[in-house]
Amino acid sequence: MYRAVYVGVDAPLTTGEGGAWRECDREAAGMGARLLPLTLHGMRALARVGSSIAALLIEAGRVPVETHPWSLRERLGLPHDPPLGVGSHEWDAIAAALAALAVALGRPVVAASWDCALVLGLECSRARWLSGRIELTSSPACR
Repeated sequence: MYRAVYVGVDAPLTTGEGGAWRECDREAAGMGARLLPLTLHGMRALARVGSSIAALLIEAGRVPVETHPWSLRERLGLPHDPPLGVGSHEWDAIAAALAALAVALGRPVVAASWDCALVLGLECSRARWLSGRIELTSSPACR
């Protein structure tokens, strides 16, 4: 049985220092990500849950990988709306799994700083949805 080492998480894994933006959020915004500020009550609560999930994953010997599914899909060329038969939460989970894959392959596109690292894509790759599966291809510019 395969046991994942890297696990994608669709939530902030740190709360920052109480401001609206962590340093990696600012870097991600510079890379085109559209994030919500951590000063919103719902985002602050999500960051607390994300931090707890990260701690549990680390305790289980896994590496949590923070991602932002919308930004990852944008960078990979996948549609933002889920395909027919796939729910929105499942579509986000697929994106989180792709972020973990990017780290496992050593090719993540990362917005990183001292307070967090946010995986936004898979370097030199494009993706498309084909009848219930994701197909990854190398970008021509990287060949």
